Amino acid sequence: MLIQQQYFPDSENITGLLENTGWKGALINGKMFHYDPVHEPNATQVLESKPGERVRIFFVNANINNPVALHPIAGIWDRVYINGNPKNTLYGIQTYNVAVAGGGTFDIVSPADRPTNVAIVDHAMGAALRGAITVLMNKPDADPKKGHGDQILIR
Repeated sequence: MLIQQQYFPDSENITGLLENTGWKGALINGKMFHYDPVHEPNATQVLESKPGERVRIFFVNANINNPVALHPIAGIWDRVYINGNPKNTLYGIQTYNVAVAGGGTFDIVSPADRPTNVAIVDHAMGAALRGAITVLMNKPDADPKKGHGDQILIR
C-alpha cells in the first residue's frame, strides 16, 4: 500500500493550501523518498520481490491539490484496476493519472531472467524530486514473507 501526499510545513497557511504554494515535499507513506535507498541512503525499508513475481500495489493519492502520474521507470504496469475495481482493468499501461482523493490498484511483473530495480515515481517531476520516488528491488533472495499478512509495508 502506497499513499502519496503533499507536505506543507506551515499547515496554518490556508492561502498556501488553497493556492498550492509552500509545499516542500512529497510523502510516500509519511516520508520523502520512502523505500528509496538510492535517494535516501538511510532508508531502513525497501520494497522487494523475486524476479518474475507479480507485485500488486494499492495506491492512494492523498494530495490536497495535485493529481499523480504514477509511472514505473524501466517497467510497465501489467494491469491497472481503475479505482481498484477488477471490472475496470487496463493492460500494458506506461503511466496512469490518479486524481486527487483517488486511488487504484497496479500490477507489475519484473523480468524473470534477471534481477532489476524499478523506480516508481510521480512523473510530475516537481513531486518526484521532492520525494515521490519508491524503488521496487527485484532480486532472487527477496524475502517471500514481505508484503504478505502482517508484513505489508504501510509505515
